[in-house]
Amino acid sequence: MLQPSIIKIEEAASSNTEAMSLVKQQKLAEGTIVWVLNQTQGRGQGKKVWYSNANENLTFSIILYPEFLQLEHQFLLSKAIASAVCKTVSLFCDESFIKWPNDIYVKNNKIAGILIENIIQKNKMAASIVGIGININQTEFNSTIPNPTSLRNETGKIFQLPELLELLQNNILSEYNSLKMHRFTSIYEYYDSKLYMKNKLISAKINNNRVQIRVKEVDQEGYLHALINDKEHLFAVGEIELLIGS
Repeated sequence: MLQPSIIKIEEAASSNTEAMSLVKQQKLAEGTIVWVLNQTQGRGQGKKVWYSNANENLTFSIILYPEFLQLEHQFLLSKAIASAVCKTVSLFCDESFIKWPNDIYVKNNKIAGILIENIIQKNKMAASIVGIGININQTEFNSTIPNPTSLRNETGKIFQLPELLELLQNNILSEYNSLKMHRFTSIYEYYDSKLYMKNKLISAKINNNRVQIRVKEVDQEGYLHALINDKEHLFAVGEIELLIGS
């Protein structure tokens, strides 16, 4: 059996792009990480961009083959990955949360983002490229980024990137193995316990209209359940934007 490794690249536009290219060329071991030290065109959800200083943060992609997962349950992978990253951040920061769908927050500031790109073949999840960006040692950020933070800003400590990456790899594979063994309840319960602004009022934007919602839960398909004027609504990713700090 192939053993997962860490492939280090000095500079590239996107770790996901590099990982996707490698997967299409050869079958890499599940859990293999493509780590880009200087990511110049990092991508986030939708058209968002992930900014990261060279050699100060972790920008990487982990390669998985979740063929066991039904397409309608693919959001469970997102929950598992977000849980693994949040558990890692929680080792150093007390108030860590998962902001739907899969951003990681410390208090009200974003510390990590996740972008999952799937390869679908014959109605099955053939492969998943899981891109993760985590702010580690960076202390100053682009003024266009609304609410960033880093492990260094939160703890005052400087972290060793290789050691932290290995810890993340282990934690991700642990959550992924739980998913493989159909331990969906434990993944759901942790994600739910860490859901940002759960049962609290928060401003949101729906079709350019600003409303007040109360976050309730996120189901297995990834829909956000929220109350608006005490009436429950379901939202898919992209249908609603949570407005932080407003």
